[in-house]
Formats: sequence, structure tokens, C-alpha cells
Amino acid sequence: MHGTCGVLSTTTQAPDTNETIVTTTSQCQCFRGWGGAECAQAQCSSSSSNGSGSPSGIHDSDDRDSTDTQQGQQQCSGHGACLSPGVCACAGGWGGAHCADPTCDGLLTTSGACSGAGTCVDLNTCECMPGYQGASCEEPICASGCGGGPDSNGPGGKCVAPETCECPEGWGGDACSEALCGSLPTSSGACSRHGQCSAPEECTCHPGWGGRTCALPSCQHGGGSEDDVGYCSGHGLCVAPHTCSCVAGYSGDRCEVATCHGLAATNAEVCSGHGHCGQVDSCECAQGWAGANCETPTCHPAGCAGEGSSCTAPGVCSCGAGLGGPGCEQAVCGGKTILEGACGGHEKGACTAAQGCVCNAGWSGDECTKPTCFGATQESGACSGHGACVAPDTCECEGKWKGYRCDTPTCDGKTEMEGACSRHGTCEAIDSCKCDEGWRGKQCARKT
Repeated sequence: MHGTCGVLSTTTQAPDTNETIVTTTSQCQCFRGWGGAECAQAQCSSSSSNGSGSPSGIHDSDDRDSTDTQQGQQQCSGHGACLSPGVCACAGGWGGAHCADPTCDGLLTTSGACSGAGTCVDLNTCECMPGYQGASCEEPICASGCGGGPDSNGPGGKCVAPETCECPEGWGGDACSEALCGSLPTSSGACSRHGQCSAPEECTCHPGWGGRTCALPSCQHGGGSEDDVGYCSGHGLCVAPHTCSCVAGYSGDRCEVATCHGLAATNAEVCSGHGHCGQVDSCECAQGWAGANCETPTCHPAGCAGEGSSCTAPGVCSCGAGLGGPGCEQAVCGGKTILEGACGGHEKGACTAAQGCVCNAGWSGDECTKPTCFGATQESGACSGHGACVAPDTCECEGKWKGYRCDTPTCDGKTEMEGACSRHGTCEAIDSCKCDEGWRGKQCARKT
């Protein structure tokens, strides 16, 4: 017994006979979780329990049939049998605490029915979430179909989630129609953005680019070829189609122009305007110029000699005081160098900075222009005073004087050696014979 039962008597008055009518009714008050006329029927519906062990209802024996029928229809949502209070044994295809939840393929929605992508709304009837279809919502929907049709560019793939295709290796894109190069399609930067990924891992490069991934710019015949190194003159790298990045010291579209000391070889002022820039900071100087930047004129092979001398232009020396000549290597005497006739020239003397003119033997004077004859100058009695010293030790005698030194008089135009005084006397003065003993006459030609 799952409740308290008793007999209830009620008295009524018959309206026509005033007869008293006594009615007795068997009445039970059931404990929670139980019902029925005699509290023998377990209760499973949510409305039959209030969570305590107190009586849950009063049932008369007269309404037993109707109550039992109604409760039978309400128990376990009509899809099962109530075995004990709150415990339903559900019929096939139903589940849940009160057998109110349908199953699809034997699973409740909360247990993964409808492939986890929908709601089981009736027995074996799924209502799919957006992006899924099929009786069990087992098919994700991809609007592209993941390719693979006659008009597809690729082999097609498999739709594994809404709008998500699982593509074969080497393919990608919404419809698995884009070839992949380096895991990227052309639209996402494959082939270094310089080409078209035409097949898995196969790039077709744009003009001006080359290499397996189109990452090598081409300046001449092909990306990264040895010709490209030559295109940049061996002085730079090809960094974009027909674009060189030059190493330090070179410029020009093809790195063909060297720079010397900050100026390009094409600049008129490079190498101080006196040479050619053939290599970086290496000037080839024109004749007459020298120095790292061809800034220094060159003169005499030995330079401009002497203190205070300098080379002012190619082959032009500015000589210091007392110096002259092409390389300032010669002393100046009287405003001239020896080559210009100073000191009478080399044959007459030498010009020295310290002493001026130093005359050679046979010459004298400030500029060595006066000859000496036998150690005497004209002024000091050269040629015995009877002639002119016309060259070193060379007298040109006057009148009737003869001899190397013009010191021999002649008598009748002859010296004694030439037969003067008829060889019978001594020519003591011009035309004055002193006759030997036994001879007389102007020319000592007569005997006494």
C-alpha cells in the first residue's frame, strides 16, 4: 500500500420523498510518486511529484477507471511504461527521462543524433543545421561542389564541412581548382607574386622573372643566369627586371660607371679633369699629371730642383731664387743659365749659385767673356802690349810685331829667325838692327 485509504459517508435528502440517502465512498490519499484508486500505480510524469513523501492526491473508488485511463495516457509522454516513481521504460525510438525525446538512428540529439549537425525532431526525422543536408544531416554543403566536374580546372576534392573543401595534394581554393606552388595558389601570392602557378609546384613566370619560384629577376636572358651578372658589368646584382643594384663605387643603369674620389667617370671634373677613371678610386692620369686624383702637375724627370722651386703646370717649373733651367737644376748668372749663355757658355766657364761665374782656363771677366793670353788679360798687358788677345793664348799682333806674345820686333818685316838684319845683327826694335862686328848698314848687309 502506497497511501492511506478509508471510507467516506455522505448523506443527501431525496427531493421528492424527503428520504435520507447515505452514500459511502472508498477514498485513498497516495504517497508521492504513486497514484490510482488504490495508490498502486507508479507516477512518472513531472506533475506527479512535489519532492516529498507526503500524500499527493485523494482518489475515490468511483472514479477509479477514468483516473487510471487518464494517468496511463499521461505517463512517460505516452511513449513508455512507468516502472516506479520517476522511472520510465521508453518504447523503441524514444528516450529521455519522460520518454519525450525522439531518437534518430537510435540516438538522442544530446547523444550525437543527426550526425551532430542537426536536431532530432521526430522519430528518425532530423532537422539539419545550416550548411548540412541528408537524412541524418551527414552531408556538409559546399556551394562550389569542391570541383571535379567537366568544367573544373583541377581534379576536385571532398566537402568536409560547410563551405570547406578537402583538396588533393597540390590543389586548393574554394573549389579545389587552384594549383598550389609552395602551398599557395596564385591568388594568394604563389610564385613570389611574379608568375602563375599553372600546376602543382610548377610556376610560369612573368616576363622579367625566372627561377623555380619566379623569385629571381632577369636583367638579360633569364632569371639568375650568368649573363645577368655580366649585364650588371660584374659590379652589381640584378634585383628586378632590367634593374641593377650596384656595389659601392659604381653607378649607371648597368653598374658600368666607376667613381673616383666621389665623382662618376662620366663627370668632366673626375680625376681633377686630368685623367680617366677606369676603376673605383683609381685614376689613370694624362701625361704631365700625377697623384691619386691627378691633381699634381709633373715637370722635369727629377722634378723642380732647389729650394723655393715648384712645378706649376706640366713641364713648367717656377724656380727659386738664383735657379733656372727646365728643372731648376741650373744656377743663374747675370739672369741666364749656362744653357742660355751665362758665363760665356760651357766652353768659357761654369755658373754656380754660390760663386757666380767660375771661368775656365784662358778666360776671365765677370761673365768669362774675356780671353787671357799666357795668364794676362788685355788690360793687364796681354800680348806684350803689342797686340790683341783674341782667344786664350792667342795674340793678334799689331803693326810690325810678331811672336806668340807679340813681343818680337821685326826689321824690314822680318824677325831674326826669318833673316832680319841680314842675319849679321840683332833686331832690337822695329826696323832697328844692331849689326854684328864687321857689318854695317841699316840691314847690316855691308861689311866694314
